[in-house]
Amino acid sequence: MDVRRLAEDLRNFDGLKRKKGIGELTRAMGLTFGEGGVGDDAAVIDTGGDEVLLFSADSILQGLVDADPFFAGYSAVLVNVNDIAAMGGTATAMVNVLSAKDRETGLEIAKGVWSGSAKFGVPVVGGHFNPEAACNGIAISIIGRAKKGSLIRSDAAEPGENIVVAVDLDGRLHPRYPLAWDSTTGKSSKNVRDNLGILVELGRKGLVRSGRDISNPGVIGTIAMLLEGSGCGGAVEVERIPRPDDVEPSRWLKVYPGFGFVLTVDDAALGDCLEAFKGRGIEAAAVGRTTGSSKLLITHGGDEEVVFDFERDSVFGD
Repeated sequence: MDVRRLAEDLRNFDGLKRKKGIGELTRAMGLTFGEGGVGDDAAVIDTGGDEVLLFSADSILQGLVDADPFFAGYSAVLVNVNDIAAMGGTATAMVNVLSAKDRETGLEIAKGVWSGSAKFGVPVVGGHFNPEAACNGIAISIIGRAKKGSLIRSDAAEPGENIVVAVDLDGRLHPRYPLAWDSTTGKSSKNVRDNLGILVELGRKGLVRSGRDISNPGVIGTIAMLLEGSGCGGAVEVERIPRPDDVEPSRWLKVYPGFGFVLTVDDAALGDCLEAFKGRGIEAAAVGRTTGSSKLLITHGGDEEVVFDFERDSVFGD
């Protein structure tokens, strides 16, 4: 494996580069990225009592909508449910915005949303339909809840922690969209819900310091987002990242894994954290450590290369 070439490839991956506009857009909305939880997988709203409301939204990449409208609708539910779980919460309800150029595609997207809603046990309680749109699309907004003391934030990593990657490898690459790893459609509703419950339990027990779900930037890109948001650096041993035997590393590091999370964990909690995933058949491994530097390094076989130096390069844009 050529680590220098891999680092360059990951830096230029479209799934990661598309995050560059976030900083500029948040400022245009009067927000500051990284302050008040802006940039977390879900917004946290304190409504009193011992629980908080979690509020998130996601849309689906146009390439997946075009390749498989049904799976795009399903995935719109999946990614939102994962956002809530990444915060240590449980999803409770969703609304959606469905745009369609034609009736048939719109129906396929809607059927996918229904399938995802049934699979994850999260009802669709409203939405908006945009017929005769310029392009087909689906976006979902979701609410959830979490105990105040159980939240998992993405900006709370500190130097000296283990970087843990947990992924369900029991799946397959989507036949028409090779950057999607489908690890949920073939499983029971109980199975996928119980898997998401791992994050709730980790938050409740205080076993993790920070976390994000692995999203379109891929494993390394998601680690970069977590580190930059936390003001940390890190070093990741590529060969330690859980991976299916039949998927080459250069592709796997860009894949959206269906069920996948990046966490930082203290040494004392590492064993219990890994066991929580392995007890559910989820592959989990400590793949590196956070550092006090501004750099994210990847290593393999004694070679290392900088993927990002956050003093010069921002995942989220200037």
